[in-house]
Amino acid sequence: MLNKIILGTANFNKNYSLIKKNSFKDAQKVIAYAKKKKVKTIDFAPRYIKNKKILHLIAKSKFKVISKIPSIKKVPRNKLQKFIERQIFKNLSIFNSKDIFCILFHDSSDFHFEKIKDAITILNNFKNKKIIEKIGVSIYNPEEVNLILNKFKPHKPDIIQLPYNIFDNRFQVTGVLKKLRKLKIEVHARSIFLQGLFFKDAESLPGYFDKWKKEIKKFQKNKNDDIIYNICYNFVNNNKFLDKIIVGFKFPTEIKKFFKNIEYPPIKVFNKINLVNDVKLVNPNFWEK
Repeated sequence: MLNKIILGTANFNKNYSLIKKNSFKDAQKVIAYAKKKKVKTIDFAPRYIKNKKILHLIAKSKFKVISKIPSIKKVPRNKLQKFIERQIFKNLSIFNSKDIFCILFHDSSDFHFEKIKDAITILNNFKNKKIIEKIGVSIYNPEEVNLILNKFKPHKPDIIQLPYNIFDNRFQVTGVLKKLRKLKIEVHARSIFLQGLFFKDAESLPGYFDKWKKEIKKFQKNKNDDIIYNICYNFVNNNKFLDKIIVGFKFPTEIKKFFKNIEYPPIKVFNKINLVNDVKLVNPNFWEK
């Protein structure tokens, strides 16, 4: 079970998620505890982490690294090679390494541009040189999958990272997960706590969330943080089409609670959960924070 877990690092950015304010020492303790629990892989995006102390901390922890390339929208086609090379070598420099486990396209809307094919070719060249082991894309919506698969031809992505949680099983009900399994594409689930939303008191949420407060309250009723960790993790872990699970924490108390409670038998309440599948809720890019 634990070998499915990947440590996410977006939470080390103080402005990420509904739960803010953390320190370098918090990040240090979270990483140390993840290593103690034998987490081997870290999910990383240079744009999220500017703090050099945290970058150094992640680097010296010697995880397998999944990193991301920023959007190529504004990059002229004739400068794409240098742009991607710069991103790759930036990662190699941060982690003081000759190779990197995986590089993902961070902005799936890049796949609406023809130059994405050039970018895929460039990454595949790095893959052929064994500088990158795997390539893929981070996505938000099931509708993106066919476009991405077509642009990758004659190749295919090794990894697709997507959101999946107790309010969001769009990739399941649309048949996308089953399709990706048939294609032997590895699927990593992220946002299993929906950026901390499931732990926030519904009444303290900004007005933007009023439309969904009834569903949030219904889920939270008679549940403490321990139970929520168990339910959120096992809802995802029980899906046979999801290969890895990305989890992120701001504070050491959170990661300790998480590991403590996922080791208990699953609390089977899934049939009582109302899946919302409203993109305005399940995609944090829409949130008015």
